[in-house]
Amino acid sequence: MHHNSNKSLLLSTIKTAEDWVENSNNKDIPGLLNLTHSDIEIIGPKGSISGSHHLTDWIERANLHLHTLRRFAKGHNIVLEQQGTWYDEKGQQKGHNIVFTYMRVIEGKVAFLGRYDNKVEAFQVSELNKGNLIE
Repeated sequence: MHHNSNKSLLLSTIKTAEDWVENSNNKDIPGLLNLTHSDIEIIGPKGSISGSHHLTDWIERANLHLHTLRRFAKGHNIVLEQQGTWYDEKGQQKGHNIVFTYMRVIEGKVAFLGRYDNKVEAFQVSELNKGNLIE
């Protein structure tokens, strides 16, 4: 019985994270807010913000499209290894890089999101490791 609840928690965490990324890519703010804890903490290269009311600005400013390459997950925690592509306000590509997005999902909502430039940092914060790779 216990094993099944762990698996359903894991599947729920993965689905929430993937839906969040899809909504972010589509700039679907209502869809994002639906999947976001009102007290979300977001940490990125330009500092941190708290509260879902900052989400719209953050998404608009980043102007980022993410394509997930690999997923590492356990329980409430997931790290997505992603190809990130940034665009300017005219829609022209201005850069791309591999990024690592860590999300903590609580009750189907993203409560913490951190974007990191390297796996080591993402793994430290999330307490995940390469053994948590989802095949």
